[in-house]
Amino acid sequence: MLRALPPLTAGILLADHYVLPLWLLVGGFLVCGILALLADDRGANLATLGAILLFGMTVTELGHTPAPPTGTPGEYEIVVRERLSEREGKTASGASLRALRNSETGEWLPAAGNLVVRCDSSTVLNPGDRAAAKSTLSPPVTAATDG
Repeated sequence: MLRALPPLTAGILLADHYVLPLWLLVGGFLVCGILALLADDRGANLATLGAILLFGMTVTELGHTPAPPTGTPGEYEIVVRERLSEREGKTASGASLRALRNSETGEWLPAAGNLVVRCDSSTVLNPGDRAAAKSTLSPPVTAATDG
């Protein structure tokens, strides 16, 4: 039992840094499982470790909530984390994305992500506030893309 813990933990940690398609993870898990049944002792041990590692990656991948697409208008539920800046009549606040509204059915779907909310200073957003915003999400601006 303890021998399975290191590859399972490694799979979970790898899934945080590398994203593989779910079909590839499940396919690799099945191939490793079949190899573990058909191989000799040493090969079976390696295939079993590979299957446990892929199992950890698959479980982590199933738990991820997809981020909403950028560039499309929509309605989003956010929770304000912190006020980042206030200058020239505009404020910037750090927020967490909690849900997005399906435009066809009107139901709220879970979403996850961090974002910066920029608005004029007449809108007061304090840490802990929950808000529904109708807006278009833009990709993050970095020094490389800022020009």
